[in-house]
Amino acid sequence: MLKKLVLFFKIYRKCKISFKIPKKDILIFDKEGLPELKQNILENLDYFILENRTHHLSKLFFTYRLILNILKNLHKLFGQNKLKIQDLYFLSLIKIVNPKIILTLIDNSDQFSRIAKNVGHDVKIIAIQGAMRHVWDFSEYMFKKKIIKKNLNQRLFIPYYLCFGKFEIDECRKFKIKVGKFKPIGSLKLSNFLIEKENNNDIKKFDICLLSDIGAWNDTFENKRLDIFDQAQRGFLKLIKWTIKYSLHKNLKFVFAFKGRKNSKGSARELAFYKSNLSQDEFNYITTYSSMSSESQRYNSYYSAYGSELTIAKTSTILREMLACKNKILACNLTGIDLFNFPVGGICNLKNCDYNQFSKRINEILEIKHDKYLSKISNRKSDMIFQSSPKEVIKAIKNELIW
Repeated sequence: MLKKLVLFFKIYRKCKISFKIPKKDILIFDKEGLPELKQNILENLDYFILENRTHHLSKLFFTYRLILNILKNLHKLFGQNKLKIQDLYFLSLIKIVNPKIILTLIDNSDQFSRIAKNVGHDVKIIAIQGAMRHVWDFSEYMFKKKIIKKNLNQRLFIPYYLCFGKFEIDECRKFKIKVGKFKPIGSLKLSNFLIEKENNNDIKKFDICLLSDIGAWNDTFENKRLDIFDQAQRGFLKLIKWTIKYSLHKNLKFVFAFKGRKNSKGSARELAFYKSNLSQDEFNYITTYSSMSSESQRYNSYYSAYGSELTIAKTSTILREMLACKNKILACNLTGIDLFNFPVGGICNLKNCDYNQFSKRINEILEIKHDKYLSKISNRKSDMIFQSSPKEVIKAIKNELIW
């Protein structure tokens, strides 16, 4: 309780108080995905941003009608499907803003699901898939092992899901995630990148791009982390060490794509993790030959992967996106844990191997032409990302914002 009070006063001190709530036809839920939406989707549109994360909050609204709506719904704090007090605030805010459309790029948000269940049927509620969702597998795993008491997947609710492809539709049905309607459109982030790079040279700059998968095993479920946390981390570090070893031995042009953005808390933690878990030579190598995104250059990882002959990772969304671009990838799972398996088989998939098998597979991929490489991948690749041009992806999303 004390922590909540301290947090409240911190928020109160940094936020401006507004006594007027604007009416808007479009409401963006969660500022986290706003840069992707602003790039090609929201231009020339008027919208309200609902800031639901503590570090995003810049303004608190305070009106008589808002307080009255919260008081009327206090009973929803109790019962089987109880809401949180911040949910009541957001629901009351939404009621006054009175949008025709609620849009989010954070499709895996529990809070978005709670809000969507309680908004009402007169609002079109859309979630655009922002990344691959291994978290669904993890939730199911934790529940079946009785590490957590509730199946968290069954709390999720997406009224209208603009997803990557057929794979997500199958996964939602498999895990009994409630979705009102699906529409496979492809990846917005990939489409934004491809539109941005249209005027750039496509010549390959690197032989190998290694993607930082850090955090892929860090999710918590009811405040409990995966019981296979250490095993997953060891496998991830082994992949980094082996890729460095191979690249040095072959004298290849190598680039390591960091996940965090330059000068952010996330990038500081990422660098600290690698410094603690790699040798000094290995750490120097990945930091010397690396790329890191920034606020002004958000697609450095995409440029690095797209500009490489081969992209290697364990589970990154970019693997699927590069496969959709018909680029060479290698999804390598050295954890010994099936939860981290890549859903496409063939030459692009390798697991539980030794270093000789790892190096032979990379040799094979680098030596053969793209058409031959693609012929050695299972047909499942077409399910991963809906095949459409970047501009068609943008058009499909924009069409949903017409009322």
